Amino acid sequence: MGDGERFAIGNAAGVTVTDGSGRVIFEVDNGAPTAPAPPRPKEMGRDRLDFHGEYTLVRYSPDKQQLACVFSEVSTEIRLLNAKDGKKRNRIVLTNRAVRLDYSPDGL
Repeated sequence: MGDGERFAIGNAAGVTVTDGSGRVIFEVDNGAPTAPAPPRPKEMGRDRLDFHGEYTLVRYSPDKQQLACVFSEVSTEIRLLNAKDGKKRNRIVLTNRAVRLDYSPDGL
């Protein structure tokens, strides 16, 4: 996802934010858990929305001031990061794993 000047890329390693030329501005590692992940039921292997392996979901907020991220290490929380430097602003603990992520157009 890009904001027109910067691009946020989520992958197995975490989040990388670059400028338009590809120069890395900052990276956030898909690091250690801060909240326990829910148990994985046997039937989850048949879930077509289930991710396998490491991943990071990332989206810019409509005002481009923050990034919402879900890291595979803690798929039960959304981390809100400052879009300029990657510093953690807040986190939202979920009752289940996030498999998709987006903002509403008005940012609420």
